Amino acid sequence: MKALLISANQCIDPYPVYPLGMGIVARTLTEAGVEVVQSDVLVHGLDGLEERLRTPFDLIGISIRNIDTVNSSLGNTTFVGIVFDIVKLCRRCSRAPIVLGGAGFTLYPEEIMQQSGADYGIVGEGENGVRILLEMLKKGEKKPAIIRGGRSVQQPALYDEELLDYYYRKTHMVSLQTKRGCPFSCVYCTYPALEGRVIRTRDLDTVCGQIAHYHEKFPDALFFFVDSIFNDRRGEYKTFLREMRNRCGRIPFSGFITPEALTPEDIELLHDSGMILADVGLDATSDATLRGMGKRFSFDHALRCIERMRELKIGLSCSVMVGGPGETYATLEEGIANLHRLEPTTVAIFSGVRIIAGTPLYDIAKQRGMIPGDWDGLSPLYFFENGLDRNTVHERLLAEFQDNRAILYPPHRLNQMLRKVHKIGYLQFRKYMGMDGA
Repeated sequence: MKALLISANQCIDPYPVYPLGMGIVARTLTEAGVEVVQSDVLVHGLDGLEERLRTPFDLIGISIRNIDTVNSSLGNTTFVGIVFDIVKLCRRCSRAPIVLGGAGFTLYPEEIMQQSGADYGIVGEGENGVRILLEMLKKGEKKPAIIRGGRSVQQPALYDEELLDYYYRKTHMVSLQTKRGCPFSCVYCTYPALEGRVIRTRDLDTVCGQIAHYHEKFPDALFFFVDSIFNDRRGEYKTFLREMRNRCGRIPFSGFITPEALTPEDIELLHDSGMILADVGLDATSDATLRGMGKRFSFDHALRCIERMRELKIGLSCSVMVGGPGETYATLEEGIANLHRLEPTTVAIFSGVRIIAGTPLYDIAKQRGMIPGDWDGLSPLYFFENGLDRNTVHERLLAEFQDNRAILYPPHRLNQMLRKVHKIGYLQFRKYMGMDGA
């Protein structure tokens, strides 16, 4: 059996991201005896994909990572259309059954299946789902079209060397996952639905083996741990960091960090283990709006964490959303003052919060009459607290921050900055900025 896997992702904000989910499914298929070819529309384009489809395949899988940019300032930008184009191309060139999967697909499986015309879809984690699909195909079964695989024993991604070289040239990063699950309760977030609320760690020996291998291959690479939140409440990350330090030395890495329960000692451990860049999940700008977002830390606590990271020369990138639950004109002004307290930390400001069905934010929006009756979820819809005028908020943020070099509005100013930094490599950027030696 021969399978073609296709990454359909077109999102490059804030920078292109290696398709780990596709690599994980590729590993599962390979271990089941399937010959796998991995393709990426960002790398090969539709013309390159059509060229590959000249080879006969028994199965075609399409991975959907993002459905849109979650950035209201860019309008109704959506990536679902490219998926439908890919399905049509595959139908024209091949008789193989087509299966959809990935985080983006899992959010709206019925809607995407109906509009795409694919044969099958896998909801949730791919390892179990693809095994179920293989057994169905072996038996000649065609139902159910949507397969729910449940929670899986995590497979290490099977990296495609051509794709890995491409993403390294673009970002000088290697993406890697150490665990799944998210126990936090942020009202807008889809991770608990995608991965569950229980932290499930990968085998440390396998993870550290991958890190050692790719650190040797790409000595100037920054490892980005794509876990939903790196510093989980249970402290599993501390066990991982100590093992990584013992096995691999001090490896430069980044990840998503929450200020919740983060102590100075935790920050020291992160720094001493190699963290040189942190993506801090601040998300709101005042205590009232932090509570509205489901956060369990104060702005002052987050500020102290950020200040300590700056002292240790850990690079910082934050994002906040304005207009979420509890936002008023008073909290907007308080938030603007708080954002200035963060300078010179880099912060991207998003206006409005993308609504996704199944999240607490969706329920709040529905109660407040914000959900049109004919909304299918695929068209971007943003929560904006009642009583606020979007244009007034937009003009206020522009007046305050459009020329600010640290606090960035509109948020795609951060994307442009990060792409420039990663094009030369974050490690080289640190040397240029005199940030090494901490």
